[in-house]
Amino acid sequence: VWPSAQVGWVNGTNALMLMGAWLPAEMSDQAPEGFTTNSPRWKNEIEDMYPATVFPGPMHAVLGNHDYHDNAGGQDVQLAYAKKPGVRWHLPAKWYRLDAGPVTFLCLDSNLPAVSGAKDKKFKPMPVKELKELDLAAKNGLIDEAKRKEVAALFKVGSGEEEVFLLTDEHRALFKEGEAHYQRICLGCHQIHGNGQQYLAPPLVGSEWVLESEKRLIALVMDGVMGPIEVLGKTYTVPEIQPLMPGLRMTPDLTDEHLAAIMTYVRNAWGNGAPPVSSESVRRYRESVAPRAPWTPEELKALK
Repeated sequence: VWPSAQVGWVNGTNALMLMGAWLPAEMSDQAPEGFTTNSPRWKNEIEDMYPATVFPGPMHAVLGNHDYHDNAGGQDVQLAYAKKPGVRWHLPAKWYRLDAGPVTFLCLDSNLPAVSGAKDKKFKPMPVKELKELDLAAKNGLIDEAKRKEVAALFKVGSGEEEVFLLTDEHRALFKEGEAHYQRICLGCHQIHGNGQQYLAPPLVGSEWVLESEKRLIALVMDGVMGPIEVLGKTYTVPEIQPLMPGLRMTPDLTDEHLAAIMTYVRNAWGNGAPPVSSESVRRYRESVAPRAPWTPEELKALK
């Protein structure tokens, strides 16, 4: 009755707005691979429930708390699914703007650190060209200066466009190659969604180790890291993660080009954004730093 009633309601409409917590956990998510972009739920609960023959329009999704809590990394699976060709699921970012004629929707993921368990504390501010309405509200005394600053911090004033780091066909090809190598080498510990796995590895999504110093990331990937490590304000140690991550320098079938591709992928997947890593940078590290025991976080922090 539920799907039939919904199909009857959406027939003839132009779009759907899905207001959060759309895919909470169910038994099928307990499979070894967990909730992925290939899970049967996408067909059973999205495509079949809203068949394109009845409802061909887009489904504009907004993330809710269950998308974080019920499936670890579920928010990033939904973002990844939206990038698949031919799907109607529309979720270009955790925060995005949707213009529908005279009406503008600001689609805001409300899962701030206190709600999402600090796994997403490095969210990217929403790009806008100006904050005229906000400034006008402050000027007219509708909000105080503290509130104005608090709200303004959620936005990035500039061109109004998302900052893109994969600027060339070569960059985008490197990213795609990195995705394939990541799934072959790294997925077991860091998972398809990049949020890591309990007892194995910490998250890569929003991680300062991934997004900040390129030299630090290359060193970490090439020679590994050991010991307790702080990621996004949380300290991970045994038994929550493995005691060390081995380096990939000596992996026989991984070239410098492959390693650069993996690092480019993790820097730009799951909502991350940072410049691509070149094979030349990896080669320079290989030639200048002899093979060594895994780095400690303190040693890596000294690299700039």
